[in-house]
Amino acid sequence: DGGAHVPEEIFSKIVKMISANLFRSLPPRPEDYTVELDDDDLKPEPCWPHIQVVYELLNRFILCSSVDARMAKKYVTQDFIRKLIGLFESDDIREREYLKNILHRIYAKFMVHRAFIRRCIKEMFLTVTYEKNASYNGLAEVLEILASIINGFALPLKKEHVDNLVNVLIPLHKVRGLEKFHRQLFFCVHHYVEKDKNSAVVLVNGIIKLWPINNSSKQVLLLQELEEIVDLTLNDQVFEYYMAPLITHLGKCLESPHFQVV
Repeated sequence: DGGAHVPEEIFSKIVKMISANLFRSLPPRPEDYTVELDDDDLKPEPCWPHIQVVYELLNRFILCSSVDARMAKKYVTQDFIRKLIGLFESDDIREREYLKNILHRIYAKFMVHRAFIRRCIKEMFLTVTYEKNASYNGLAEVLEILASIINGFALPLKKEHVDNLVNVLIPLHKVRGLEKFHRQLFFCVHHYVEKDKNSAVVLVNGIIKLWPINNSSKQVLLLQELEEIVDLTLNDQVFEYYMAPLITHLGKCLESPHFQVV
């Protein structure tokens, strides 16, 4: 990136080459696949040395200040972005890390695609929440991207963003494999509460409504999240709006047979 102008005719060739090498059918999941598998248990991409070079080229292409986003958007299309997001299904954590950084940079560079990327992220989360055999691969990485996006939201929050908290992020708390991505999910809701303290009311009530009755490890995660929300809003009037249901719920938690919950 020496500052020289990149001719537009090169864009299509670069994107065509990247597409041909990255967009592929990922291996099917084994019949005994479970959400409890760690990244160490998943099979790495056998062609990674080759694929990494292509990801590095794509990364540099997006980062290059000489690439005019107004011209490049004709080649970095919605179809290209959707296929790129689909690769978060990869079992290889190295690939997902590249995808995270590249998608975040695409979001930053191509303003015209921002709403579409948020919509794709929403669809991904809803799939994980409501489809029985959905893969959790890439969820933590995409939540990291979303946390950064939320941090940049202007106030007052748009209805779209509030709806995503209520209908997408809060329901993610009930997903079976929550421990795999809870830290990243918490960053997202934390930014919401920092932006708008009123978000704490719907968040606390939503967590209480989705409380896992028979899963003590998930209860511990959610109690830690509730503690952080209280810390953020304790000195605000909004605390009064959720204080009563929260205290009632904590009283029930004291009856838990699990010592960490108590």
